[in-house]
Amino acid sequence: MLLSAQEISLARERMLSNMLAFSVACIDSAHQLLVAAAAVGRSGLQQEGAHCSQLLGVSPDIAAQRSTAFVLNQAARAGMLFEEALLVASETQKAVIRCSETQARILDAMAVAAIERIRKTSPWEVEPALDAWTESLTTSERALRELSGAALETIERLENGISDASYAQPGGLPAG
Repeated sequence: MLLSAQEISLARERMLSNMLAFSVACIDSAHQLLVAAAAVGRSGLQQEGAHCSQLLGVSPDIAAQRSTAFVLNQAARAGMLFEEALLVASETQKAVIRCSETQARILDAMAVAAIERIRKTSPWEVEPALDAWTESLTTSERALRELSGAALETIERLENGISDASYAQPGGLPAG
């Protein structure tokens, strides 16, 4: 047997815990989207009620102006909801990256444990190959960590870009 029952059990526990963390992140993302959509919907309904009451008994020109303002406000609300959805999606993507990295580390730890178990019962001639496997796992894990860090950094930059764009006025000046 390459892994002991305890090592297999611990690896399973770690994998399940990692998948639970990912599931919680997905549920949290769905909750955030629902809250944002409900807030935008509630705001739209309130404004629409006020808008309808303002249209009674006004001239067609004023009604057209108010209707245009209403449509523009609806578009702004849709934009805010879209921005919130993008930010939630980016947080979910970061959770995917972190959980994937953790899953790879769990599998690597299992492989290293198997290699060490093989090392105990193998002739000395096999040691260079086992060392190469271990070094290969260590190197690939380091590369994965660097790639994950770069991916997380890229997502952070995109989030900052979304936030910066949402606070800028059409002329490119920060909202005051």
